[in-house]
Amino acid sequence: MTPLIDTEDVGWRLKSGLLGFILWAALGSLTFAAEGGLAPSEGYSDEVDSPLSKNLRLAPLSINLGSFSFYLDLSASSDLTLGPVLSYLRATGDPSGVEVSQSSYLWGIQGAWYPNGKKLKTGFSVDPAIALVVNHLEQSGASTDPWSVSIACYGVYHWFWDSGWNVSIGAGLSYFSLASQTRLNSGKLVDTPNYSGLRPALELTFGYALP
Repeated sequence: MTPLIDTEDVGWRLKSGLLGFILWAALGSLTFAAEGGLAPSEGYSDEVDSPLSKNLRLAPLSINLGSFSFYLDLSASSDLTLGPVLSYLRATGDPSGVEVSQSSYLWGIQGAWYPNGKKLKTGFSVDPAIALVVNHLEQSGASTDPWSVSIACYGVYHWFWDSGWNVSIGAGLSYFSLASQTRLNSGKLVDTPNYSGLRPALELTFGYALP
């Protein structure tokens, strides 16, 4: 559940997270090559359901933007997965000339419905999600901790390989119920830097699936 982010320090975050992304990709490539890469197998043929039942995914690029997301997709039926999602989102802004920092922790549930009837296989899915969000906003020593709700829906395309490694790319909309302005414990009303209202959202994840 990663909305588009308006941070001013995206550049250095991209550089600082590049090594982690390279290591993740290298590990996936080695496993992919060792286990036959794109070689077909009976379990992945179009005529039978996927033998996979669980898929752990990480959104590595969002780490570079000051956030992270973990997903655990669990088989619920032949065309549906359902599981928990955990995210940490961070943003800063200074609309009034004094920087406001915002950290948000999300605990939620995300599903994936595969219209082709075969979950955890290469193809398209519709992924709705809902999460409880704990926010922390701070400015000049004053702070507040409002709660909010996040609702999102993505159209996602997945690529699965026999090794279990997979990549998912999606886009959609997310809504955060947090108001655009929040009152700190000092009594001051400040603008919320990000994660409020309706906004476009992207999803890029790397995962490893198991039977």
